[in-house]
Amino acid sequence: MSKKRDYLKVQDQEHLYQFAQGLNILASKMEKIAQEEYSPKELKEWFRKELGE
Repeated sequence: MSKKRDYLKVQDQEHLYQFAQGLNILASKMEKIAQEEYSPKELKEWFRKELGE
């Protein structure tokens, strides 16, 4: 039973790490866009394209 718990903890850590990496990528792209001073419409279009919505 404890092996299963340890595995879930490791799996959770990996998911958190992947999520954190995704947030870092998103934050750096947002910062780059802000520095380039896109209009709100251009930002909306960029997010749609990047997030696939």
